[in-house]
Amino acid sequence: MTLVGTSGGECVGAVIPSFLPTNDLGTVTMVQDGADLLATLTMESTGLACKYSGTNTGSNLTMNATSCDRTGLIVQCVGGARELRLVGSSVVGTWNGNELSGITTSTYNVFTPPEGLQTGVGSLVATHRFTATRR
Repeated sequence: MTLVGTSGGECVGAVIPSFLPTNDLGTVTMVQDGADLLATLTMESTGLACKYSGTNTGSNLTMNATSCDRTGLIVQCVGGARELRLVGSSVVGTWNGNELSGITTSTYNVFTPPEGLQTGVGSLVATHRFTATRR
């Protein structure tokens, strides 16, 4: 997966490379029943695993995250710590033979430090391009 862009994030935008690798490897496991699709995507660098459900019609795949094994991350900004909470993630892709290519989009809410009363200060959207090979 290759990070292709981010938007928002309050102060988090400036420190994205410290917690989102530009390039990352992962494993995708998929089970299909008719057009219905269930998948688990596990990232190599962080071990984060998210489960997705969606459809695979023809050569097009569309999925949304149903759960992740972790949803929060503390990030150090110049102005202090921020907590990122994963709100959702989606995958769209196209099959070409044994290769799946597409885009993942993940949205995080950004909060002030966990001690005391937390305040939402923005949201971060990260987009990755990916290519997966069927084995």
